[in-house]
Amino acid sequence: MAIAQITALSQTILKPLPPGMFPPNILKYDASSVPILQLSIHSDSLREEELYDLGQNFIRTQLATVQGAAVPLPYGG
Repeated sequence: MAIAQITALSQTILKPLPPGMFPPNILKYDASSVPILQLSIHSDSLREEELYDLGQNFIRTQLATVQGAAVPLPYGG
């Protein structure tokens, strides 16, 4: 019930935000949803776009094959 209330309340902040903004993600957080891996990549020779593509199309797809893994989209910049 608390998640539903927070989600409903978060929808009220969308109106003053710029057009095209996505609503916030509300996630239930408990011991089973704690990340066990955080990965950061860096390169002195690759551009930011190339690193993002590497994370999205290679690293993420390899991690997604792990049974029971929930793999979110890469972010950063």
